[in-house]
Amino acid sequence: MKGRKKGVPSKKNMQDNRPSCHKCGGFMRSDGACGWRCTECAAWKEKDDSPRRKQDNEVFDWGFDTEKATEHARKCEKGKRLIVTTAQNNTDLHSEFFKALKQAAKYYNCEIAVIPSHYKNITSFSKAEEYIKDWDKAVQPYLVHTDIEFNNHLIRSDVRINSTTIWPLSGKNAHGGDRSVIFGHPQVSLEPVPTPADHQPKRLYTTGALTLPNYSVTDAGEKAKFHHCQGALILEKSRGSVFVRQLNCDDSGTFYDLDKRFTKRGVSEGHSILSIVCGDEHEKFNTVKKETYLNKTSIVKTLKPKYIVRHDILDGYAGSHHHEKDPMIQFKKFHNGDNDYKLEIDNVVKFINKTTPKGAKSLIVPSNHHDHFIKWLMNVNPNQDHKNALFALEMNMLMREACLRGEKYDPFYLYLKDRLTCEFEFLDRNEARLIGGVDVSQHGDVGTNGSRGSARGLARATYKMSIGHGHGARICQGVWQCGVSTGKLEYERGLSDHSNTHIIQYQNGKRCMIDIVDKRWRA
Repeated sequence: MKGRKKGVPSKKNMQDNRPSCHKCGGFMRSDGACGWRCTECAAWKEKDDSPRRKQDNEVFDWGFDTEKATEHARKCEKGKRLIVTTAQNNTDLHSEFFKALKQAAKYYNCEIAVIPSHYKNITSFSKAEEYIKDWDKAVQPYLVHTDIEFNNHLIRSDVRINSTTIWPLSGKNAHGGDRSVIFGHPQVSLEPVPTPADHQPKRLYTTGALTLPNYSVTDAGEKAKFHHCQGALILEKSRGSVFVRQLNCDDSGTFYDLDKRFTKRGVSEGHSILSIVCGDEHEKFNTVKKETYLNKTSIVKTLKPKYIVRHDILDGYAGSHHHEKDPMIQFKKFHNGDNDYKLEIDNVVKFINKTTPKGAKSLIVPSNHHDHFIKWLMNVNPNQDHKNALFALEMNMLMREACLRGEKYDPFYLYLKDRLTCEFEFLDRNEARLIGGVDVSQHGDVGTNGSRGSARGLARATYKMSIGHGHGARICQGVWQCGVSTGKLEYERGLSDHSNTHIIQYQNGKRCMIDIVDKRWRA
């Protein structure tokens, strides 16, 4: 059988007004509303009247008055503070939360910016029904359109992220250039972006939602419902930068912001918090002691936490295995007196006792830098390291005696337990320690089944978690990762996403990130 020449249509195609295959000239069969599929070589071609082409030629229907929304967006740029959240179309508001947000806006004398979120619940409409985008009348005056510039932060109100997206910030690093960016999405998330180390890192945020969960009865819909959060962000301008805090409400619509509690009826002040998870402390290099603990207006003295959760309090600089093959660092440590391991740990003891106020309890999390202590003891040679010889022999004796008694022989625990005068508790990696439904027992260096840990990897675990280790603040679904309490450490080079960030937990179990920037933790 003679084949057709390439590009020559068949008689049947010519009779039916079907396009010929641009590759082999074969028969094209309709492949739905959008295109044609060749029956011989499977090549695909879009139809001239496909819905996609029609949509490209039409003006997008936002479903609200964009002129008024643009006018409100310009108004939101002018204040010192701003509350930002999102609302989904064709969905009921959490009315109590909305009333509480308006109380907060009145208290702070600021605007509320509601980013419109578009979502079509396919199980709520039949094919015969016309799909109309609509928002609750109460929220329409607060809807915003076009970008909002708020100091060095950019609020993207026109970027539509599907409400069922599991990782809403993936691939968004380029948005905003060198400015931090806020997107509207019903999941609360935060992702830092590598930035020159002498700058506060750029960040990407999502807001949480003002509306109730409203998703399709599908796998994607059920996942989105699980991660849905009634929440908002409050932004405060400060010296050219912006402090950002999470406002997440409980079932009654009540939420906290620092020491204030907002309900639909009003605001009350002077509330204490449940806990603070401090950014990895590295006591020897801690640069935010005053702002965190010691000043009269410090975080701990202002918010009075019941629990202080501590990660990497000991740096282990005196005997760090990273310095074994670097004679210049060893030389510097010797002449500066930084090679005294006992002195470094004694300073940690003093630090914990001094910074744990009465009525509070320090929870010491097993961490990789604490593990450096036992690694050093296993390898130190008392016949060569004369500075630490007696201390190393003493600790080895304590460890062996505890081992024979069948007790915990972690040297960091053995040295601190009889020297701490404050209330304290050493946690265990193998045992959950819940505070308000959040597990604080994990440092973040160890993942599942002994793998390397990460915030995203631990997000697949059973409990919500507050972890450390990464030095860069992150929110990955139920896992919140704090930052660090130091400046740039000697082993850090190049770009960085590290920040001085703590996690506080309110009495209702909700959490919030607290940044320390230029010796300030709020505007």
